[in-house]
Amino acid sequence: MNICVVSFIISKAFQTPLRNLISVLQSDTHTISVLYSTIEQFEKTSNTYPVKWKKIPFTKPKHILLYGFMYMLLQIRIAYSILNQSKDIDTYLFFMEGVGLLPMIAVKLLNKKIIWMLPSSIIMAHTSKKKIGSHFIFKYSQSICARLSTLIILYSKNLISVWNLERYVNKIRFAHEHYLDFSQFNNINQYNKRKPVIGHIGRLSDEKGTMNFIKAIPKILEEEKNVHFFIGGDGPLANDILQFIHQNNLQDYITYSGWIKHDLLPEYLNDLKLLVITSLTEGLPNLMIEAMACGTPVVATPVGSIPDVITDESTGFIISQNTPEQIKNDVLRALTHSNIETISLNAQQFIKQTFNYEITIEQFQQVLLVQKNENLI
Repeated sequence: MNICVVSFIISKAFQTPLRNLISVLQSDTHTISVLYSTIEQFEKTSNTYPVKWKKIPFTKPKHILLYGFMYMLLQIRIAYSILNQSKDIDTYLFFMEGVGLLPMIAVKLLNKKIIWMLPSSIIMAHTSKKKIGSHFIFKYSQSICARLSTLIILYSKNLISVWNLERYVNKIRFAHEHYLDFSQFNNINQYNKRKPVIGHIGRLSDEKGTMNFIKAIPKILEEEKNVHFFIGGDGPLANDILQFIHQNNLQDYITYSGWIKHDLLPEYLNDLKLLVITSLTEGLPNLMIEAMACGTPVVATPVGSIPDVITDESTGFIISQNTPEQIKNDVLRALTHSNIETISLNAQQFIKQTFNYEITIEQFQQVLLVQKNENLI
């Protein structure tokens, strides 16, 4: 197939999944082009096979109404580029943080096939931010996109009901672009020699439940003084977090690094005793997989595909309720667990068996092959 990947990169963390997807597609005989726009600076990696990249410029305005107008204008520009692309492209794969309604309509006008691969739920992200107006806009946009799609790819069966996609189950299949370089993401610091450092890394935002974790820190310190906390990342809640740290005199207990470059992540993850993920909504978080590969047990909320990877007290720990009090309870449960080193090893083994390059390619190709034989794509 001749595939064009359509993407809109909102967060820095999304760059790795997009690069992984391109690499997975390159493993077959596809001709690939990438039509993308981005808020962040996007560094394209070198590829074994040629990829045609085309960037549609986008600058994020500060005012929310102006942002909505500019986002609509961006979709028009992407749609225009699709209408003027090479006729050799037969399939468009939408993999983006957002909803590409107008570009999908343009593809449909060309009578081309649409694969919609959902890395996350834009609806649930806006619900967590309590932006009611945008919630309804994205809800109906998602519904139309699902109808237009020839094939929908999700990470997990759990997401069908969570993301309200039951009516499209006949066109839904399951695959992921996640894989790791295990020479980079590996256990280089023995678990029993690590200091008691608890980490929270990623986008600091409402949908990530960041403030629930921050508010749990004083509660944890009330019961366990011999711990330190590490916060890595940036986002809209960064100033609120720094203010909370100052107001509660937590400066001696918390290290805040700001954003961490991806190639430095293994070093940071190997310094942690636990990684805590408190997201309100997720797809399949890359950071969880990377931490587990480094032998760092993950304490996480059971959202998205996380329960497919973490079995409580076997390959990690599940937070039963996303509140500061319960986060405290489950973090302390993990820290004092008698089989924590075994859980660390179990996590490593599971990730190496499930998220290696060969398995990921085989799974993705199988989905495309089956659908092609069924005349879906």
